[in-house]
Amino acid sequence: MKLVIVESPAKAKTINRYLGDDYQVLASYGHVCDLPSKDGSVLPDEDFAMKWQVSSGSERHIGDITKALRAADRLILATDPDREGEAISWHVLELLQDRNLIKEKPVERVVFNEVTKSAILAAMAQPRALDTELIDAYRARRALDYLVGFSISPVLWRKLPGARSAGRVQSVALRLICEREAAIEAFIAQEYWTVEAELGKADGRNFKARLTHLNGKKLGKLDIGTETEAIAAAIQPNTKIIFGEVIGNPGLDVMDVAAVAAVAREAHVPLMLDCTFNTPWLLRPIELGANIIIHSLTKWMGGHGVAIGGAVVDGGNFDWGRDDRFPTIAGPHYAMNDINFHEEFGPAAFTAKFRAEGMYNFGPSMSPTNAFHILQGLETLPLRMQRHMDNTAAMLDFLTGHDAVAWVKHPTLPDHPSHELVKRMLPRGAGSIIVFGLKGGRDAGKAFIEAVELSSHLANVGDAKTLVIHPASTTHSHISAEAMVEGGLSDDMIRLSVGLEDIADITADFELGFRAAARIAAKAAE
Repeated sequence: MKLVIVESPAKAKTINRYLGDDYQVLASYGHVCDLPSKDGSVLPDEDFAMKWQVSSGSERHIGDITKALRAADRLILATDPDREGEAISWHVLELLQDRNLIKEKPVERVVFNEVTKSAILAAMAQPRALDTELIDAYRARRALDYLVGFSISPVLWRKLPGARSAGRVQSVALRLICEREAAIEAFIAQEYWTVEAELGKADGRNFKARLTHLNGKKLGKLDIGTETEAIAAAIQPNTKIIFGEVIGNPGLDVMDVAAVAAVAREAHVPLMLDCTFNTPWLLRPIELGANIIIHSLTKWMGGHGVAIGGAVVDGGNFDWGRDDRFPTIAGPHYAMNDINFHEEFGPAAFTAKFRAEGMYNFGPSMSPTNAFHILQGLETLPLRMQRHMDNTAAMLDFLTGHDAVAWVKHPTLPDHPSHELVKRMLPRGAGSIIVFGLKGGRDAGKAFIEAVELSSHLANVGDAKTLVIHPASTTHSHISAEAMVEGGLSDDMIRLSVGLEDIADITADFELGFRAAARIAAKAAE
């Protein structure tokens, strides 16, 4: 007698009738094995080994097959001609082999696409071996079912049959996961900006207001896509000036000067820039359309931090008399004998007004010693800035590869949002300020600052000496965590102003700080 195994009991009766009394046809009633609903049923680290067990309710059917096989002289696996059918035949054969029932009995695999006598007889005449590629495909899908479906939701895996088919994505949970993955794959990141202002009430209380409508239309979330568009949206008829830093502190975001200058020019508003962090050696913003430049001369321009001073540079490229927005420049000045600075001084109107009002109200005058120190510093500005840039590049390499450092931020790094702009606008470099985070948080940062010896612990920047500060434990220790985040600060952040010392000396000094920080981090982890 020959034993034939099919999937369906209805098929078994029909096929047995076609084949005759020399055959016994039994049904497996679908899959006879499954993966247990527990951890460790699939082991990715062990070449995706899979621990199969007889499915619930299948023991009786396997028992019937086992009993019939003892009396049969040949086993014919005739389950459906697809991946699932191939897997059922494979599982049946594995179980029978494990029970030592096959021995020398021939095993054949036959497939037919329709339940007709001719198709069945033709299939029986053309047996083949099990298709290992189909079986491997089934095993891969079942591993995916388990690793994705069971790991995400053991409840759905146990309770909903559909949850066991990640390949068909039948369960609600897996469908949502797959749809989310597809959305992530198709997602294109977009930057968006909001325009906010802090306003005051008559009773002295302040409140924040956000721009919700622009040009008669309600603003959507992504309607303002760049900083330049945000600046343009914020300009009102009474706006007198646009002011900003070329390189921000401490976030080190970089302004697209040419783009903002174009917005300012269109709105007929002067653009004033703080250029302390870049200095004229790295960027000349007036050539890009800026109107007024200011510098803290105490920093890189002086070079040694020993002289307090500032500079205001008027580009002479703004028409102050175009409209009535600047009445004390292009109209009679109420405190200066009704002088009209625009008529008297033309392009230099702002400079003349600035000097006259300063002298009238404050009488400012730089001391001769401070002036001497700053002029001496300016003579070596190009040499010093080149050394600052060289040391900054070396420190970036050192910090980004150090185990004690959690993150590093500088506009020249590829992951910085302003990286592409910097390559175009600041080819010589983007300043010598670096911010980085230490593993271990606030306490590690404090330990680092207290341990370094060569580097000076100062809130200043732009000195010939290397300067470091940990804002969370010093300048900003009194403010809340929320205010720290709003200011672009974090507990682990160190701000570094790279000096002119030999780079080997700077890095050796930092190693002292890193060792101290590491000891604190290790204690915190215990």
